[in-house]
Amino acid sequence: MTEPKINYRYLGTIAYVVAAVVLACHLQSLWNKFVYMDKFNLWPLIAILDWPKFWLETLTQCLTSPLSEPLFRATLALDVQGVRMRYPSVYHSINLALHLGNCLLWGGLVFRIARYQLKTWKNSLEFNPYLLAVVAACLFASHPITSETVGYISARSTLLVTFYYLASLHCFMLGFLTKEITPGLFGYGFGYFFVILATWSSAQGITAPAAFLCLTVLMKPQKETYRDWLVSRPYEFFAQLFLALVVPFVLLVKYVAPIGNGFGLEKLSPFDYLLSQGQMLLTYYLRVFFVPYGFTLDPPQLPVLALNQALSFIGVLVPLLLLYIAYRMRTTLVVSFPLVLLVLSLLPNFVMVQPEVVSDRRFYIAAACLCSVVAYAISVKLFEKPKVLIAISSALILLFCGLTNWRTYYWYDDVRLWSQTYKLNPTSKRSQAMDIWAQAFQGELDKGAERAEKVLNEQGNSNENRAILDLVLGTHRLKRKKYDESKKYFTEGLALADKQHLSSEIIWEMQSGLAEAANATDDFVTARKYATEAVKVQPNRSNLHLILGRCYLAEYNHNAAFLELQQAHLLDRYNADVLEPLARACIGVGTTQMQDLGWKIATQARQVFGTGDALLLTTAYAALESGHLEEALGYLETYAAAKNPKNSDYYYLFYGLYKRLKWEKQAQEALFIAEKMDPDVRKRTKLFLNHPIVPLKKLPNTAVQYPK
Repeated sequence: MTEPKINYRYLGTIAYVVAAVVLACHLQSLWNKFVYMDKFNLWPLIAILDWPKFWLETLTQCLTSPLSEPLFRATLALDVQGVRMRYPSVYHSINLALHLGNCLLWGGLVFRIARYQLKTWKNSLEFNPYLLAVVAACLFASHPITSETVGYISARSTLLVTFYYLASLHCFMLGFLTKEITPGLFGYGFGYFFVILATWSSAQGITAPAAFLCLTVLMKPQKETYRDWLVSRPYEFFAQLFLALVVPFVLLVKYVAPIGNGFGLEKLSPFDYLLSQGQMLLTYYLRVFFVPYGFTLDPPQLPVLALNQALSFIGVLVPLLLLYIAYRMRTTLVVSFPLVLLVLSLLPNFVMVQPEVVSDRRFYIAAACLCSVVAYAISVKLFEKPKVLIAISSALILLFCGLTNWRTYYWYDDVRLWSQTYKLNPTSKRSQAMDIWAQAFQGELDKGAERAEKVLNEQGNSNENRAILDLVLGTHRLKRKKYDESKKYFTEGLALADKQHLSSEIIWEMQSGLAEAANATDDFVTARKYATEAVKVQPNRSNLHLILGRCYLAEYNHNAAFLELQQAHLLDRYNADVLEPLARACIGVGTTQMQDLGWKIATQARQVFGTGDALLLTTAYAALESGHLEEALGYLETYAAAKNPKNSDYYYLFYGLYKRLKWEKQAQEALFIAEKMDPDVRKRTKLFLNHPIVPLKKLPNTAVQYPK
């Protein structure tokens, strides 16, 4: 069969059909909320104050750490700049658009490969390349295994890498097959440019040069030998070989698994992780592709341990089997290349150890490859019966559409997602713990904590997934102001996380919670230790900077306290809890400008919180240091009239007031009492008394009442 001419009308119709299938299958995802690790990945971007600095750091990260998914974070940052976290539908619409683009690119790639096969191998089985392309694209668009990638905002990195990966293959084929210089340079130039973008999107992008190399070998015409085929293009072949073999190893040297892909999961050894990937490939990915039921984040294990181990070893050999099939069918390019691409797409996740061992989005490109193989099989079988081919394909796509919508329904929020996961695997301790986690953090904290306590009592000394339960109970006690119990659970959870090498997401949650509980009990050593660790992961959380500011105040380091509290206030201007300690930090810096600022902040805090005892003293302190002596006296008299305890700060502020009025005798008497009550009062409440005094309307005629 000769190479058919391109009918652009047919291609336009195919694009409309694919778009309709994508919308029918995934439009429901636009109404979904932020799920699982979405908020964790978005929070560092929400409170960014210096966007030019962020973009410069992102560009630097592209050059120094390309496998850290900088392009993925950049797209999220653009969404955040536009709508922050008010409209999840905007984030979901970007995912939906990328999936549509990927389906069109995949259909186009299948069409190009099919035309090349029909042109190059005269004895190729007959099929219609247009029907093959539309069936392959529609199967990929509708298969329910893609629902996680489209419906989960944090899976956008997979959509991005697929888009650029497929675009690079299109450009490479243009550059490789053309006989003209200009299109060749254009194709190669943009092909490798898209490879760079794919690498910045996800680690799967590093296999694109290997895909070029394999495609080069597989496209060898039947009449030519491999030697003649490769020698005729030595520079192109050498460049592909170099990029395919050298660049990935260089990039993998500094690889660190992205944050947000394995909440509370233990990081396995490289060998155990490899076996887990083999088992998931054989018992989950391939199973749900051919029998699309039982999609889950936590697939059930077989009850026999020996059988699980045997399947793990067999699963590791499956990629080798697929490569062997590709070699045997090397003259059938629409089968051999997708099988090779399937293996290449899985390779990074096989060898790069991550806490997460199973995820549908890892099989996204692989699903497209298998869809094209299935489409080819039925296209060849039913070549002379196009109506039957269309009928069977339509029925299959309609079935997939229903299953995809059903799966997308469970990606609506954490409660639906994990309750369904637990139903599919009721014997799993992880599914149970995550179901409790979802319930607790979706508005039913008391019920979640009650279930967590019950499970902890039932499992006794077992530590399996105990850290997740400790997080739930620690958070519950923290919200109910049972700080000592909260510290106990967070401390226990962190010890388990360190012992079990758990993922960084749950460690951050517990560090943040422990810092907050310690801060509430004035355990500033513990609070500072864990807040410092937590802020490394989430530097834009206002509460962490507030805790650090309070810790520095307790250490009498007012300059450091001011920097942290100022950052907390800038990150969240509606957090009124920052005002009182920020005022004290400003005054403690000692300059007149900062004292004026502290007085304004303290006055604002009093308007927000009223006349609490500690706030009255802080406001009096601010008024005294900013030269408003009458105002300072008024606050102290209000404090005394409310029958608040006359502590060391109260007498020490009177010392400062008398000192400014040059009443030396009264000042020394007040200082004596203050230091007797607290020898460290001078360190805690610094008095500079260097600000010009605001002219007094009337001299005070009252003296402090000393204790007997």
